[in-house]
Amino acid sequence: MSFERVLKPASRLRMLIAALPVVVAAANPAVAQAPKFERTSGLGLVQAWRDCAPDRRRLCSNVLPGGGRVVRCLMDNRDALSPACRSHTAKVDLVSNAAKSCRADTERFCSNVVPGGGRLVSCLVGNLDRLTPDCRGDLQDAREALRN
Repeated sequence: MSFERVLKPASRLRMLIAALPVVVAAANPAVAQAPKFERTSGLGLVQAWRDCAPDRRRLCSNVLPGGGRVVRCLMDNRDALSPACRSHTAKVDLVSNAAKSCRADTERFCSNVVPGGGRLVSCLVGNLDRLTPDCRGDLQDAREALRN
C-alpha cells in the first residue's frame, strides 16, 4: 500500500491546512525569494505569533507544542483571546473551511500526491477549473487572506 493511501483523511486535512501558507509564499515571487524570516513575516505569521504570545502563555501554557495543538487551544478559547490575537483567528477559520470544503476534491484530483511541502495545495491550484465551486471559492478566500 502506498504512503499516501495510509494517511487517514484527517491527516490529509491537517497537511492541507499546514500547506496553504507555503503555496501563498510560492505564488508571490517577492516572498518566495526572501530569506526565511522575511517570508514568514510576509505571511503575517510572525505578527500573529507576537500578538498571541500573552494568550498562549495565559490559556495554553500546559499544551505541548506541535501538531497544531497550540493553535487548536487558542481557537478553542477564542472568546477569551485578546483583540490582537482574535484578529488572526479569521484566517485560521478560512483555511480550515477551505480544507473541509476541498476534502472530496483533494481525494478526487490529488489522491496520488504525497502530502507535505505544499504539494496538495499546489495540486488543487493546478486543478482550479475542475474544483467544486465551494472548494474553489474557499481555497481562493484562504489564499487571499493569507496574502494580507
